[in-house]
Amino acid sequence: MKNIKKIISVLLIIASAVSLCSCGRENLTVGTETTDCAAQENFTGGTEDVTIGVCDKAENQDIQEPQATATEKNTEKITEKSTEKNTQKTEATTKNNSVSTTLKNETAANTETTTKKAPAETTTKKQEEAYISVSCGTILGNMDKLKDGKEYFVPANGVIIGKTGVKVQSGDTAFDMLKRVCENSGVQFEYSYSAGFGTYYIEGINQIYEKDCGSKSGWLYKVNGVFPSEGSSSYKVKAGDVIEFVFTCDMGADVGA
Repeated sequence: MKNIKKIISVLLIIASAVSLCSCGRENLTVGTETTDCAAQENFTGGTEDVTIGVCDKAENQDIQEPQATATEKNTEKITEKSTEKNTQKTEATTKNNSVSTTLKNETAANTETTTKKAPAETTTKKQEEAYISVSCGTILGNMDKLKDGKEYFVPANGVIIGKTGVKVQSGDTAFDMLKRVCENSGVQFEYSYSAGFGTYYIEGINQIYEKDCGSKSGWLYKVNGVFPSEGSSSYKVKAGDVIEFVFTCDMGADVGA
């Protein structure tokens, strides 16, 4: 009986050992599966996380790209507007410069034309003019002979009308020229017509009359330094003539007649 009990005990121990081995294998398998699952889950989860992260980044990039595109468009619009404005300013400046240059050229051309024409016009004008003057300078040395009250009409330098250019008209006489220049200058002029001689006689200029400064005083005239033998209303004026009406206090001796 003791041997049988021992044998049974040994069998039980062996059975227990076998059972333990089987459980260990199952646990090992289960543990491996658990570990593999955990690893796979963790790996898969990590992959998903990575995938999700990448997607998030992609989505963020997709969201940011329109903003960048809008900014680029705004920049392009601003650049285009700025370029257009600069182009318009450049065109306006070019037009202004062109107009200014054209005006300057036209002005210069007109100035040149005027400058070129001026001498010809001046020469023509001079060729058509005669010169006339009126003076009573001889009275200044004979004030003691001058009638009372006449001194107010005698200029300090004796010049009543300075040398003045007058356009010569067809048929003009020295008398006509004197009459015209006195009227234009506002100088008093009195004359009379002599039917016997068919001429005009000069009585007074600027309120100074014949015999106002002595019995031999009166008005004479000379042309180009020479006293003509004919009356002033008979002498035909030529362009360029220098006509001087002078007052004498000594029948012409004091004026070179």
